[in-house]
Amino acid sequence: MEVLQLLASTGREMSGVEISKELNIEKTKVNRILKTLAYLGFAMVSSNRKYSLGPAIHVLSAQILYGSGLIRNAFKYLVELTELEVVVAMGVLWRDKVAYTYHWHPGILPTDGLGRTELFPATQSSIGIALLAEKEDEQIASIINFEKPIPGFETKNDFLEAIEEARTNGYGKAVFEKHSSIAFKLGNPAYAAVALAHIENKKPMSDYLKILQEKAALIEAVGPSY
Repeated sequence: MEVLQLLASTGREMSGVEISKELNIEKTKVNRILKTLAYLGFAMVSSNRKYSLGPAIHVLSAQILYGSGLIRNAFKYLVELTELEVVVAMGVLWRDKVAYTYHWHPGILPTDGLGRTELFPATQSSIGIALLAEKEDEQIASIINFEKPIPGFETKNDFLEAIEEARTNGYGKAVFEKHSSIAFKLGNPAYAAVALAHIENKKPMSDYLKILQEKAALIEAVGPSY
């Protein structure tokens, strides 16, 4: 599953060596996994022996979307949030990254925000902060490598203060390239979070918080259906 998720998130061909280094899995084991995925149709191998997603992934994707019901149940409320004319997002935490199941920005159709699963550093995302804040400190330490620079923060203490602030306030917030974002988690324990971004100087922050919290509660009420 880790190999399949990596192929799905990169959007490019990868060699067994690249995958082995990225996931810290022994090369021989990775090659066996890739051959199995190719046999099942979930991966394809090119002439230069690099792998990409295969056609079976589209069947699995449709089955998962139907089975979880997350997008189906949340879509109505996400579309309503687009009326604010700011970025609207919903995402899940995967390792130290956020995968966006929905990411809309002004100028595109609401449906064009579906399936935006590119990965983004969790520490630079209000969704990431909101979902990390729900975890115990020991769990966070196993996800975020404090030995390396933390994206979005100058020091480990700055990051931990942001986590504690999110726990106190009940929502996550972040600033990326001078653009502010806020996020509320969905579920207890959380399975996802919903966010508004690029919200500076358009409405008072309290207005955005109230609206987003209300929509998050409505999405949470219908649940992911699994």
